[in-house]
Amino acid sequence: MFSAEKDKGATLNNTPIHSSNDDLINSLVTFGTGVNDLSQIDDVFDYAKKCFKAAIDVRRCGSAALDICHVACGRTGYFFEFRLSPWDYCAASLIALEAGAVMKSENFEDIDDYFKAQKIYAIANEKILSEVSKL
Repeated sequence: MFSAEKDKGATLNNTPIHSSNDDLINSLVTFGTGVNDLSQIDDVFDYAKKCFKAAIDVRRCGSAALDICHVACGRTGYFFEFRLSPWDYCAASLIALEAGAVMKSENFEDIDDYFKAQKIYAIANEKILSEVSKL
């Protein structure tokens, strides 16, 4: 069970977790496709292909919350989805942030209010976010 409390860290089965410190070439990438809105599907897969070429591999599990938690505990290095609703990411984002990950909106901009943002784009460590912003 993933768990977090603001300013108190994140855990998996009561064991503290931390996001990966790896760079992109040594990381798995997970992504979402936004199945309720396919208007950007070509862009999503074009970007996923770029990530595939720059990372170990890409995966798609179908749950943004689980993918974000996998970044939080270091199982994967990077998660992206072009459009998420707050109910898709809010709980998991707290876990990821408490585990040391960073979240960015489209164009890799900082997010002021995580619970009001509609376009969460990327979750990873700073090193990976710097790398993928150039893809």
